[in-house]
Amino acid sequence: MPIDLPFEIGQVLPRKKIHQLLGGQERNGISTPVADSWILLFTGERGEEFGYEDSWEGDVFHYTGEGQRGDMQSVRGNKAVRDHKENGERILLFKERPDHNQEFIGEMAVRGWRNEPQKDMTGKIRQAIVFELVRVE
Repeated sequence: MPIDLPFEIGQVLPRKKIHQLLGGQERNGISTPVADSWILLFTGERGEEFGYEDSWEGDVFHYTGEGQRGDMQSVRGNKAVRDHKENGERILLFKERPDHNQEFIGEMAVRGWRNEPQKDMTGKIRQAIVFELVRVE
């Protein structure tokens, strides 16, 4: 683990504490703190009820972008994730546990992205942005 990461891999803490330390929007799946060069990604089982289908495939984590209704756009958090390397920002991935605390999975980088049909939170099919993330060693 790089010494300059703010958390240890596997560390578990309340989301509120993460935001107290790093800032960012407390309710979004993609949180972009203004003060630092971090992008915080949150995933978990409850995301499916809002139209998000995140999953691991080998060493690649498929992360559904933000937007609960209609086609997703490359704006706000989605744009930040897509352009993180160009902007010198680092992605930190957290997974919600059954007790609603967050487990730090590690630092990730975007390998690529695609649009794919997925249901939104209303059950309608839309074009979702899915990021292909890999661990940064």
